[in-house]
Amino acid sequence: ILTTPDADQALRAELESKIRELLIQHPDSGELKVAIVVGISDENLENDTASPSATMLSRKGELIQVNFQNMSWAAPYLDDNRVANRPETPSEVVALGDVVYIAEPDLAVDHPEYASSWTLGQLPEVSGALISMEPTTGAIQSLSGGFDYYVSKYNRVEQAQRQPGSNIKPFIYAAAIDNGYTPASLISGAPIVIQDTNQGTVWRPENYSGKFFGPTRIRRALSLSLNLVSVRILRALGIQPTIDFLEKMGIERDGMPNGLSLALGAGTLSPMDMAGAYNVLANGGTRTTPHIIDWIEDAHGNIVEQQVLKTACRHCEALIRQGNQLVTGLTGAALIDDKAIASELLESQATQSSNDKLIKTETASDQLSVEEASTQEPISDVSPNNELLNLNILSLSEAPLEPLEPITEFRQTPIYSSQAMNPVTNYLITDVMKDVVRQGTATRALQLGRTDLAGKTGTTNDFIDAWFSGFNNHTMTSVWVGFDQPRSLGNSESGARAALPIWIDYMSTATAGQPNTALEKPDTIVSRQINKTTGKLTSALDPNGFSEIFPAKSAPSAQPTPAPADDAGAIRPSFTPQESSSQDDLF
Repeated sequence: ILTTPDADQALRAELESKIRELLIQHPDSGELKVAIVVGISDENLENDTASPSATMLSRKGELIQVNFQNMSWAAPYLDDNRVANRPETPSEVVALGDVVYIAEPDLAVDHPEYASSWTLGQLPEVSGALISMEPTTGAIQSLSGGFDYYVSKYNRVEQAQRQPGSNIKPFIYAAAIDNGYTPASLISGAPIVIQDTNQGTVWRPENYSGKFFGPTRIRRALSLSLNLVSVRILRALGIQPTIDFLEKMGIERDGMPNGLSLALGAGTLSPMDMAGAYNVLANGGTRTTPHIIDWIEDAHGNIVEQQVLKTACRHCEALIRQGNQLVTGLTGAALIDDKAIASELLESQATQSSNDKLIKTETASDQLSVEEASTQEPISDVSPNNELLNLNILSLSEAPLEPLEPITEFRQTPIYSSQAMNPVTNYLITDVMKDVVRQGTATRALQLGRTDLAGKTGTTNDFIDAWFSGFNNHTMTSVWVGFDQPRSLGNSESGARAALPIWIDYMSTATAGQPNTALEKPDTIVSRQINKTTGKLTSALDPNGFSEIFPAKSAPSAQPTPAPADDAGAIRPSFTPQESSSQDDLF
């Protein structure tokens, strides 16, 4: 009736009305539009001039044709690990009366084969999250907490608590480098058995590939994401010192396990937490505050509130005065090296002209010392993690407070973030992570044609969570894929397969036009020619040699003798790392 031009018009109108009432029960989802299948043609192009297709009726009453080539992807689902053979006709995909989602032609710009007609779409059961930040400031450039806000208002970037898997390994390896290991340090990749005497259980960690390796350089171990090497590194460093290191990166210790499974990412954190930690790697080792809002203006263009990036103060809080109120920027507490500088900051803010200051400072008669102000209780209860400037107001008199004047100028003086990771450690681990892209688990990212990318895949047991987090100097992006109610994504749905393609698709646009630039190399890093197998110094004539980077104080200057391996299989550096306690050896 609907597809025949000479059909009874009254009957046609009645049927269209009932179909539209049915479609109202199924809302559109973003770019996907709801339609109902009203016609199917399985004719073969070789025997007929008609193309195999299905006809859909949209919510607006439009008849839309979807060619078979634009629905041939829809192989029937069998289970989490299998689909049936690809369909050969439209009737194997849809049936009359099916309510389906279709995508408009202009949404297929990147796929020329679909650009001429509508395509069959699908609401995914699987969920995901993407967050991208500017490394220097922590400004959030993109954030997607799910497929469609109107389908699910659950923001997975901030609210989902997931296991990071191997996505956490760069920080385990960075902790090792920070404690004297180098990218050339050899760690045993042999099988290991860990006993929990309290629970009477035994843990036998394995590599993703199921294979075992001999002594392996740290650089190669991270690029191949070798679990056994990671476990041995953590065992040698100690669990609590490693958790302390992770906490400096912004990873909450409450979500981390007190066991060696930490080395494989058995804790929980949000994609926002993971992105914040990776941003430390991307910007050279400093903590920044992820934020969306830079400033807020009123209707007249006056800035009434402005973001203060996380800064540092070892000895004091930077005090700012406005009118007859004294305010402390807790999220912007500057890490200043001594009290004299803090006092100087206060004095300079009190004497700056109105065109050079963020907000007014107090008069000389009202000014409090750093020590006096730090002992005052703030009137307002504002979380230190508030994204906007915290105004914890200290009353200077019993008189009514004057209204705050609008902020009309930006702060002229830079505010610096605290250094969370040693710049040498940061440079070394970032260079090692570039090998993950060049020759490790993320080689697919080479299609972007860039030389400045570093990152790490992450996959949890049974393929429940898939991650890829990566960056260059200009953009840091982290991607997570998984089900909201944790279950397997399916065999082989690793971070490299499920999350990395999303990261590549986003970064292909985000990095367009960006120059290939590298982190500034610290002066204390030197290069040495070493053997790939032994990790020892070798000559330039060695066919198995390559140039490795070292901290100058740890660089080999003569042919070294083999260091004894400890009972965990880790070959010790020249100094002795902190030993783990007996409790740290428990799973």
